[in-house]
Amino acid sequence: MHDPKKISFLYLSAFSTKGGIERFNQAFIYALNKNTEKVTLFSLYDKLEDLDVRYSNNANFSGFFKFRVLTAINILIKMLLSKADVLFVGHLNLASLALVIQAFRPTTRIILIGHGIDVWDQSSFIKKRFLDNVNQIWTVSSFTRDRMIEEYGLTPDKFRLFPNTLDPYIDFSTKKQQFSSLKDRYAIQEDTKVVLTVCRISSSEAYKGYDRVVKALSLLKTQNVCYLLAGKYDEIEKKRVLGIAKKYKVADKLIFTSFIPDEELTAHYKLADVFIMPSVNEGFGIVFLEAIACGVRVIAGNKDGSKDALANGELGLLINPLSEEEIANALDQVFSEQVVDESLSKRMLDKFGMEAFVERQKKYIEEG
Repeated sequence: MHDPKKISFLYLSAFSTKGGIERFNQAFIYALNKNTEKVTLFSLYDKLEDLDVRYSNNANFSGFFKFRVLTAINILIKMLLSKADVLFVGHLNLASLALVIQAFRPTTRIILIGHGIDVWDQSSFIKKRFLDNVNQIWTVSSFTRDRMIEEYGLTPDKFRLFPNTLDPYIDFSTKKQQFSSLKDRYAIQEDTKVVLTVCRISSSEAYKGYDRVVKALSLLKTQNVCYLLAGKYDEIEKKRVLGIAKKYKVADKLIFTSFIPDEELTAHYKLADVFIMPSVNEGFGIVFLEAIACGVRVIAGNKDGSKDALANGELGLLINPLSEEEIANALDQVFSEQVVDESLSKRMLDKFGMEAFVERQKKYIEEG
């Protein structure tokens, strides 16, 4: 940047827990450190020992200590002393802290990052006031932007589209690996088609549509199929999904993997013949980018931010996520097509790769 600005990033967590927002925060921190040397990080939940120095050194980091209220007070004082030119707020739940900063430092430009359910259906007075007064809102998808405009009566010129990216430290580009160990682990036969969804299996995540995929399995022309549900699950939701599978007589096709560590993520994607997540309320969906980067065909819903991740159908199949028939037809279509578009991964990286992410952040900060 020609005129380096002091930039602060206030967020809930990036390294102490796992999830889509946490992955975004890691990438955002990485990009900030590429774009300026004057960045300060403030986390309500991460401790100093949680910080991964690959993404940022610990020289300008303040995080959780002792009690949450004390942490908030400590962060507030340090944010005021930092005299940042730009303050990024990583979650709407931090609105009260950001409003105090705005009151004491009105010259600080405050930018909210909006993902999805974190910025929808928020009714508190403080959050609404913050949304009215924040300088900019960077949303990961047009779906999130449009929903916020409709819900809160905000003007379109307050928004910038800032889509997700891939983790720079997970290698998705390696050639097709040997998966005998994974296939042995899950008892998958060599000629079995593998359908994959990567997400948390929880009642709060049911909008991702994995239960509708289970129902659609019974409609497939190709019956030599297994459905890999990769992600941490709670027992109540697992029991519900298994109940659906038994009702539709496809329980023998279902495999729950539990939590997948980063070092095994690429191998699980490359095990799959197709990745599907027919969600109805997804802000974006980093998992779509990860699957495409691994050379896997992708199917997503056409009613939420998944459209942005698939570039409105340029990078994968978009279907009505509420139709089990459309889900089944899309799966059969992918299974029947022998030719894979080798340019998909490159086109995705041109739009959503880390290089594009860093440049987009730099451009928006400089534009003001």
